[in-house]
Amino acid sequence: MRTQCALAASKLLKKPDQSRAVALCAHLFWKGAKDGKQWPLNEASRALDCLKKAARVAQQCMDGGVQAQLLAELLGRYALLRERGNASLTTNLIEAIIQKIREELGNLDQSEEVEQINKHFHNTLQHIKNRMECPDPEGLGYEGLVLS
Repeated sequence: MRTQCALAASKLLKKPDQSRAVALCAHLFWKGAKDGKQWPLNEASRALDCLKKAARVAQQCMDGGVQAQLLAELLGRYALLRERGNASLTTNLIEAIIQKIREELGNLDQSEEVEQINKHFHNTLQHIKNRMECPDPEGLGYEGLVLS
């Protein structure tokens, strides 16, 4: 059923919808620990595959603003699943997404939409910084992550 949902999500017509839906499917493959126990059906690699596919689809969007928005949303999903204990979401992957978002934002003209994307991106970075300073004992931290 989870695989069928991911397959259906990847067949949506509009690329932004497809990217968001595939990213949401990552949550079907990974849930956080409850009472110190991991969910028995967790599949770290499948969750990672969903997020990577969502990033590929996001980068296929022609509009740079939409691309930056989708990548900023994906950064939040990467962070959430890492904090829930998915070790396959490495800090190198998170750094790569951050770098790509910065590149995209640098290529965009200033507008209200770009300001909102920028604010969302910086709020997510601030959350990650807060977790680096005060990690959640239940999840994974961000050891080795460099936020320059």
